[in-house]
Amino acid sequence: MIAVGTPRRGLPIVAIATDLDGSGLLGEPIAVAPASDLVVTERTTFDRPGTYFIAVRATTQAIRDAGTAAGRVYNIARA
Repeated sequence: MIAVGTPRRGLPIVAIATDLDGSGLLGEPIAVAPASDLVVTERTTFDRPGTYFIAVRATTQAIRDAGTAAGRVYNIARA
């Protein structure tokens, strides 16, 4: 489960991108309806035991038109 949130009165989340295989490469961004809190269910498995670092990048939008790249703010978290 991926849970993303913004501070109260923060910018709305408009997209997320994930690296669920620990490769260090984020997939294509997934557009979401603008929201201050978002929960997405994704599943991943690994063929061998080990330590894997997965990542999620949340994108917020400062300009009301979520279709434009202007005003986007990117934040990345690894777990």
